[in-house]
Amino acid sequence: MDEAFRINLKDLPELSISHGAGRKKVFRSNEEDSSALTQFAWARLENQEFCELHKHPTMDEYFFVHRGRGKYRIGEQLLDIVEGDFIRIPANTSHELSMSKISEGLELIYFGIDTEMVKGT
Repeated sequence: MDEAFRINLKDLPELSISHGAGRKKVFRSNEEDSSALTQFAWARLENQEFCELHKHPTMDEYFFVHRGRGKYRIGEQLLDIVEGDFIRIPANTSHELSMSKISEGLELIYFGIDTEMVKGT
């Protein structure tokens, strides 16, 4: 099989998450594609880490909780998230992610969609 079609998580460089804490590995980003996909990535937060309150004016975000547990503030709601949960955050919605004090770490698989690009198609 041509390796241009396959990427393995262990082969990707580890990067800082831009919202305060945690590490991520990016499978695809908008620099590599001409689609509405902004980023498809895996992320890990350790105990006591959090992603600060922020929002994306033109991007919907989707998260799958692969391992661990934490808390997600989305708008005015506070959700306890656990392994197996799928979370949708609409564009322009404030959100903040924090670890559960009992968690050994939180692993997420996530992607973003550029809402302006979707409307333009």
